[in-house]
Amino acid sequence: MAVGLSTIPLDTQLELLPAIRRPSVVFDKSVTQNYFGDLLEDAVILVNTQSERCYSGPNPRDYKSSFIKKLLSNEGVLEKVLSIVFRFLIHNNASIISKGSEEDRVPTSTELFRFKRAAYRFWTFSTGERENGSWFLSKFPDAELSEIGHFHSGVRAWVAEMYGPERMAFDSDHEANAFSAIVSSGLGRLSWLWKLFLNMIDDRGDEHATDIFEESLGISMDGDGEGFFTYEFYDCWAHRSIEIDKIQPIFDKGHDWLKAILQVEERASSASDRIDEVSSTFKLELCTYGFNQN
Repeated sequence: MAVGLSTIPLDTQLELLPAIRRPSVVFDKSVTQNYFGDLLEDAVILVNTQSERCYSGPNPRDYKSSFIKKLLSNEGVLEKVLSIVFRFLIHNNASIISKGSEEDRVPTSTELFRFKRAAYRFWTFSTGERENGSWFLSKFPDAELSEIGHFHSGVRAWVAEMYGPERMAFDSDHEANAFSAIVSSGLGRLSWLWKLFLNMIDDRGDEHATDIFEESLGISMDGDGEGFFTYEFYDCWAHRSIEIDKIQPIFDKGHDWLKAILQVEERASSASDRIDEVSSTFKLELCTYGFNQN
């Protein structure tokens, strides 16, 4: 018999949520909504995509503990990723190893939300079938799509830190594609790889232990990741001339800047459409009254 939690106070629900393991326990959607807030839909889409290995919708089959456990497991990965990738974004994707343990600013609540939303969506993109990647990205408004692009730049910097500057020259398409294959491996695997990488630095003093990619993570280095995310992203972003790395839309300042740019472009587009409409109407009136436009 399923056990409902709707009668338990919310603070108690949240304390119990990570600890419950019995498959017979079913959670009210409201409990999970309170825990994940506005990120719930993206979190659910990721879990469904991980289960189906193809892009899936936001509707869970049920709220059994196995489903909740997967949601919480992914969230735990995101917490680890936040502490790494956000640092790369703060330092404009420069190396963070040399900075040691120096403290960086923490994200504001709005930056944290945009970061996690972009992370969920990038992870989902990495998990689903690549041939439908452009379709998946095309669902998002330009402002939110730019956040995914910004997050991706941080992930590339993260992988580049492990990959080593001596291998980032990419003397061939094969090498560039192999790098893309690593970026595409998913946030969970990259998080584990980072921990292994740091341990190898401590043990051997090797700043760039590139052999761990294939030997430890099982990632193919055969160069099969051609243009991962970049191709699909620019399929959807080609109509914009905005440089994501300069705007940095996950940050509050960049978000406001991008919003202002998009509003100006929208007004300009509306004005252009209005001019075209008036011009077409005027031409129609000229024809109606027998004037020759030539």
